[in-house]
Amino acid sequence: MGLIPTLDEDAWLVAPRSLALPEGEIHIWRADTSSFAAHETMLTRLISAAEQQKANNFRERLDRNRSILARAALRDILGRYVDCHPRSLQFQVTSFGKPRLDPSLHANTPRFNLSGSGTLVLLSFTRTDEVGVDVEAVRDDLEVLEIARGYFSPCEFQELLQVPAACRSKAFFDGWTRKEAYVKARGEGIGYGLDRFAVTMQIDQPVRLISDDRFPKEIDEWFLETVPLGPDFSAAIAARRKGMRQRHWLWLTPV
Repeated sequence: MGLIPTLDEDAWLVAPRSLALPEGEIHIWRADTSSFAAHETMLTRLISAAEQQKANNFRERLDRNRSILARAALRDILGRYVDCHPRSLQFQVTSFGKPRLDPSLHANTPRFNLSGSGTLVLLSFTRTDEVGVDVEAVRDDLEVLEIARGYFSPCEFQELLQVPAACRSKAFFDGWTRKEAYVKARGEGIGYGLDRFAVTMQIDQPVRLISDDRFPKEIDEWFLETVPLGPDFSAAIAARRKGMRQRHWLWLTPV
């Protein structure tokens, strides 16, 4: 029995073992730590010693388990796409720390990104287009306006002020994940400058990139969309190609 997420099950499908990744599609996979203990030995066997050590450096057990789960799922899924045993995959990192498969060892390597929060892990894959994904557990104990004032663009902050107080935390995390997904797809992370570009913040607005001070002529090149997870999580996906099709898969542990 695999690790089966518990949120919005009808929106996510169990993927076949053999799965193609066509041009123009974003595959988003979801895994959950709720059954981690029953599969820990098998999951640990999928990852490298360095990945295990990195996971062990986390102080909180949930963070450690999520790290192991994320790397095991990443290796298993990439192994399906490139027809390679998960343990034999070799990775590089970019100058900004974004991992990728070593192109000298793996041909036609997919682009990928991953994110985790709470018990949930999301992984995103495209055939050739840069991709970013972000997920955050929605919290009501944060001063979201103060955080937004420091990190969001002025127009985003003003939009967030207009959101009813009862909905503001969810709107904030929706906006935050859109911004994180975009900068991760750019390959630079938050060092890109979260206040130098803007995304839609209002709950009833279409999700899109509004502006980017650094690359104003590239705004219309980007796909930005919500990942459906229900009210307890916010998540977003970004890719440098308009009109991408999302496909949502549940990741079940190999047996």
